Amino acid sequence: MKTRTAQRGCMAAAVALAMLQLGTAQAQSAGDTASAAPADGLNLERIVVTGTTGGTSKMKSSNSVSSMELDTILHNAPTSAAEVLRSVPGLRAESSGGEGNANITVRGLPISAGGARYVQIQEDGLPVLQFGDFNFTTPDSFIKIDSTLDHLEVVRGGSASTLATNSPGGIINFISKNGKEKGGSVAISRGLGYDQTRVDFDYGAPLSERTRFFIGGSWRTGEGIRHSGVNSEKGGQIRGNVTHEFDSGFVRLSFKHLDDQSPTALPVPVSVRNGRIGEIAGIDPRKASFYSPFWVPDMVLNKDNQRVATNVNDGLHVKSDSVGVEASVKLGQGWSVSENFRYADNSGRFTGVFPSNSGSDGSYVFASGPNQGKPYIGRAFSAVVFNTSIDDASNTLSDTKLAKTFVLDSGKLTTTAGLYLSQQKLGLT
Repeated sequence: MKTRTAQRGCMAAAVALAMLQLGTAQAQSAGDTASAAPADGLNLERIVVTGTTGGTSKMKSSNSVSSMELDTILHNAPTSAAEVLRSVPGLRAESSGGEGNANITVRGLPISAGGARYVQIQEDGLPVLQFGDFNFTTPDSFIKIDSTLDHLEVVRGGSASTLATNSPGGIINFISKNGKEKGGSVAISRGLGYDQTRVDFDYGAPLSERTRFFIGGSWRTGEGIRHSGVNSEKGGQIRGNVTHEFDSGFVRLSFKHLDDQSPTALPVPVSVRNGRIGEIAGIDPRKASFYSPFWVPDMVLNKDNQRVATNVNDGLHVKSDSVGVEASVKLGQGWSVSENFRYADNSGRFTGVFPSNSGSDGSYVFASGPNQGKPYIGRAFSAVVFNTSIDDASNTLSDTKLAKTFVLDSGKLTTTAGLYLSQQKLGLT
């Protein structure tokens, strides 16, 4: 079945961050410079404007706000965006499909139909997907955690429902590095007890007095954390941006290329006796994998109604090519305008094996592999293959904001108006 949806709406939104290092604070609106107070142990003076119309500290914000630095994120050794979110208070993240296709919600709201129906997941202030609960196509699948990430901001409830679309529960914003700090890193890692080889790199530096660049990414290959006998992890991403600052603001051009494949980790059969769930002999839910080099091709129909042979071991394969422009300009007399634009060409495929029962003992015949045609006596279960092609999940997003600051006797009054336009396509086969 193939469906297409599109949405257009309006909102006023802005994204800002403060980067803490060596006891100092440095504020950025997705990368632009501003001043901030010295950091304290709880980062209460960090400037956060995700889900607000203007920058404010965590202490002064009326929203429920959490932020997490890259060092903290990497210390937890997450394998997916969902695992990062488990460390955020008030969020519930279920890695029910492996590295992607997770179920995410906030405290007080249910996980409905999978995905992230009540939460908007963003990269640098714009949605990854306009809706969070597309079947087999969730926004967390297109986010890969590596050293290109600067930090994470999460707003739970409050203004999230009015300053972002499809987000009554909150906004989750993954904010990228932009070369503000000169230098970088290269890391090569090898799994201990599992087959994975991974390379991460990032580097930023000035091109001139007012122009800087950043580039980084990651690449990996191997079986993954569960033994499968096949190379089910391969690919990665590369991201970069160029920022030019001038007296009244800045402009930034950015790009992202993602082509990554990871194994799906769906539920496994278990036994239920007297209302208690137990392990079936030989099938450990913590380690079991349905991947095998002996799977025969799964024949499906593509969007043109033609037969296509697919590999069950491909798991979750996501592709994304995006370009973006971000700018902020002070017009004088208290006026300022900002624009955040991105086009993303998203596609991929979700393939996974899902057990339909707990199995039964009997006599069978091997269908493939080195024992093809030979008898098999033992436990076997029926399985369903989820095999969905993400033909098109591209979107075009534009967030424009106009603000005016009035100087009053008792302080300052800032008014903001915004226009948010989006077009989201979805084609599944």
